[in-house]
Amino acid sequence: MKNPDTLTAPKISRESPDRNEVQYNGLKNQGATCYLNAVLQCLFMTPVFREAVKSFKAPEDCDEENLLLQLQKLFTRLSENAATTKGITTSLGIRNVFEQQDAVEYYRKILKAVGTHASKVFEGKMNNITKCNKCCNKTTETNTFISILLSIDVVNDKKYDMKKSLKTFFEHSILEKDDWMYCEGCDRKTETETWSEIAEYPTVLTLHLKRFDFDYLQMRYKKNECHLDVPLSLPNEDNRPGYELYAVINHTGGYSSGHYDTIIRSYENGKWYRFDDYNVTRSSEASLQNSSLPYMLMYRKSLSPDSIKTTALSPDSIKTTALSPDCIKTTALNPGSIKTTALNPDCIKTTALNPDCIKTTALNPDCIKTTALNPGSIPYPLKILLVGPSRAGKSTVGNIILGGNYFPSKSGPGTVTKESMVKTVKKVTVVDTPNLFSLNKSSWATEMQKCFKLSDPGPNVILWVTPISKFSEQQQGLFHTFKKRLDSETKKRMMIIFTKGRELKKLGQPIDRFISDHRKLRKVVSCCQNRYHVIDINDGHNYTSDLLKKLMDVASKKATPITQRQFECLRRRQKNIKATIQCTNLVNNDKIKA
Repeated sequence: MKNPDTLTAPKISRESPDRNEVQYNGLKNQGATCYLNAVLQCLFMTPVFREAVKSFKAPEDCDEENLLLQLQKLFTRLSENAATTKGITTSLGIRNVFEQQDAVEYYRKILKAVGTHASKVFEGKMNNITKCNKCCNKTTETNTFISILLSIDVVNDKKYDMKKSLKTFFEHSILEKDDWMYCEGCDRKTETETWSEIAEYPTVLTLHLKRFDFDYLQMRYKKNECHLDVPLSLPNEDNRPGYELYAVINHTGGYSSGHYDTIIRSYENGKWYRFDDYNVTRSSEASLQNSSLPYMLMYRKSLSPDSIKTTALSPDSIKTTALSPDCIKTTALNPGSIKTTALNPDCIKTTALNPDCIKTTALNPDCIKTTALNPGSIPYPLKILLVGPSRAGKSTVGNIILGGNYFPSKSGPGTVTKESMVKTVKKVTVVDTPNLFSLNKSSWATEMQKCFKLSDPGPNVILWVTPISKFSEQQQGLFHTFKKRLDSETKKRMMIIFTKGRELKKLGQPIDRFISDHRKLRKVVSCCQNRYHVIDINDGHNYTSDLLKKLMDVASKKATPITQRQFECLRRRQKNIKATIQCTNLVNNDKIKA
């Protein structure tokens, strides 16, 4: 890794005087932070994101380590000279700057931390669809995405076709029999077809090449170093808008070591530059052809001919277009709205008389809410049911949510919770359960009835607690055994809590990669609408605030929680069906004897 002693960025060589030439600056490598430098340069060279960061107004009580504030300071320095990322590493909680990390992981982490105000340019909507091939019943789950992971289906000495891989991502596939989904209409597992569709395309489309796979023979991650010609554009086809390539993050080396740099096309002058920590040099499209280095690619949505024509007719709007394309488009296409605004002084006056509105916009509510959130500060009651396999850490999770030691928990092989228990702190109620899956059908029904009675009216959130480990068929079976006994509305309230988060560091991979590498676990996470949270049960209650925020998001959905009355109705209906079947069998037996 490069570790320069100074922050002086070398001047970019100029072949000829060019008034459109732009001077860009590098970032200091603190030890092994090239992964972070590559991501930050890509974000800085995305004008809409850069302006969103610069427009951030920090509240008076904003923490100095707030990531948006640190990005704002960094971008200001980077516009003038080479800069250091010490403020960013502190905000992201990076303690060991000499440890290599994954660039895509920190790209996702940064965008998640800054909130939608800044990250919306990278966000799209993805529909994940499953279809029962027996009754043709479809289930659609819509999630926000900021990158697409593309698998690599060729070996090192073959050439990779990225466009073909992108098309494959959206192809329909039939699941293997072990992975068939439970169909409510058929009341059993049936042959399942699944595929994905993009409902809303983002302004910036980010593609991540899956170069690392786990080799079970050698028990380690191996890198696929196949070559590819990076497409400079993605044409408008299959309802997809056209995209133009503007940034590529390259990786050299292996899984646990190596080096990142990035090649970016300037929005200001259309020229390519290579950002290698503090070094910035001119580059070209040729470096992206027949290369084994590309790891993450960023495409900007192409401008339509109409928008280009409008911009050309309005010189003043060109400046504004770089800052806020949406604003310009609206102004240019709707000149009447400008007149109306000007002729409506009451509207302007009302806006001016509402300082609270302006103040709220300037604040960063996510930052403040996350800091202050505890069982006493949430706006409405939460009823939470904890379920999962034995020794998964359910009691500890309950204590973390409530912010104290309310449920008995200890390390060891034995089960601590022998029967369902309930604890309430302020507006949060948590029901802890024993190992339900060691019970017979009768005992299971009795214990579940007790659980729902303890959380009545509710639960409005059900947490499936499981440790970070290889997800076995038994664990998948336990999950589906529990899930199929819930009604369709209650299933919408499920979320996964991964305990023993420290194991991820030992494995050397982020949670999203861990999930994607375990097919059975991936299906279970999908059943929970991709809602999950990772905690390290050894770190006390450091996770209480973040976890409560996610639980509130789940509870705020439109689905209504199951009540004790509904549960008893379900049981009576099942008993009536069973009794009817028994009577029918008796009548048939009598007919046979006669």
